[in-house]
Amino acid sequence: MKNRHFLLLCLVFGLAVALPAKAGTEASFDSLYQQALGQFRAGEYASAEEGFSALLTGPERNSKLLDNCYYWLGECRYADQAWLDALSYFYKVLEFPWPGKEEASRLKIALCWQNLGDSERACLEARALSGLFPGGEYEARAKRLAELACDQAAGAGKATD
Repeated sequence: MKNRHFLLLCLVFGLAVALPAKAGTEASFDSLYQQALGQFRAGEYASAEEGFSALLTGPERNSKLLDNCYYWLGECRYADQAWLDALSYFYKVLEFPWPGKEEASRLKIALCWQNLGDSERACLEARALSGLFPGGEYEARAKRLAELACDQAAGAGKATD
């Protein structure tokens, strides 16, 4: 009864009160995350983008997956060939202290630069990826991209070393 009166007083006088999180908040976030991921995998990029964006701004934020939300937003924009938008999301992933999608984001950053016609930046990003993740999941793709992009940059007279 005391708690109810306290909350009522807070509402009347406009005082901010931190209430305990509802049980199942994390489960709800995970469920919405999986739903958005399923939409992405089904090629429903606009719906997936809405879902991931809502997770970033919603009240049930789960800090363990926020970097992944940015990654998948980047993938949605990449699928729509919105290279600059995709770049901004992939770079956002790298701002997190221990991003789970760092290696994949770095590959996509290099690919975005290549798609934008900036072979020099693509070359540098692909080389950086190979150096940061030797033996990593995307090392072979990064090396192929670095070779292609660096050759194109050298052919255009741009320095790549």
